[in-house]
Amino acid sequence: MKGLVFGSLLAVTGFGGWLSFVVSERTAIKEQNLGFALFEIDKNVPTSKAIQNAGEDTFGYFFKHHFVDASNGENEEWWKWAYKNRYQFARIAFNSSDGYLSEEFKSVNDHNSLKSSCEKVYKKKLKTHDVDESSVIQKEEINLLEEIWLYCSTEGIFPITVEEDYEWDQEEEEEKDNNIHDTEEKINPNYQSRLVAISGNEKFWNNHAKTFFKQDVGKGSGNKATESEAGFSELYKKTGGDRTVKELKELCGRNYEKFREASSKDKIIKETIMFCSLRSFE
Repeated sequence: MKGLVFGSLLAVTGFGGWLSFVVSERTAIKEQNLGFALFEIDKNVPTSKAIQNAGEDTFGYFFKHHFVDASNGENEEWWKWAYKNRYQFARIAFNSSDGYLSEEFKSVNDHNSLKSSCEKVYKKKLKTHDVDESSVIQKEEINLLEEIWLYCSTEGIFPITVEEDYEWDQEEEEEKDNNIHDTEEKINPNYQSRLVAISGNEKFWNNHAKTFFKQDVGKGSGNKATESEAGFSELYKKTGGDRTVKELKELCGRNYEKFREASSKDKIIKETIMFCSLRSFE
């Protein structure tokens, strides 16, 4: 069973080695559209409801359909499951790693404190100003992003980035992916670790489209789009069959191709970062 393999690997290599193993595992199944389940020890995952209310410009606002609501009592069983099968499972590695655990999750000791820690991250403000393409995301922020996706999301895994996807395709030397190579080679390397890969990530994009279009109460995150050149405002205003996962992914992909020469102040860059990337905290 994969769960047992992961458990053994965690004890031997620590969390960093475990994540490397996870990356290689995702590579093998990326083309199979299986929706990789990271935690397979317990497949009986309780049902859950996504974030319903989140302050604008927060992490929870832009990624609401990816994450389990921490204030909804109906999710209680899911949080108990997540603490046992995600947090405690991963903590085996943290005990042998060097300071990997982010500050937000160091004090977790039961499902309620896990829920509280996730909710605090949901409320964090995201950067809305121009993206500094020369900046380097700090290790602490990377740790936090990886952990919030591991513990608190329905996906249970950090999304595959353009950088990872490109490296895998190069290693595998798959001729059928030449068109993907052509696209990703056009992207400024400073952005590749932030942008979510178009190929793979099926569950991510399905949930992300729900957040963008917001098919239930309230407004979708696409309501934040204002730049006509980027195309997101026009897409958000479409109706019926044009409001699809495919349309959102294709728009992100087309905009990725414009990242090579554009500066961080470019309007297309700014909104593509807003709707197609993992974002950065204030």
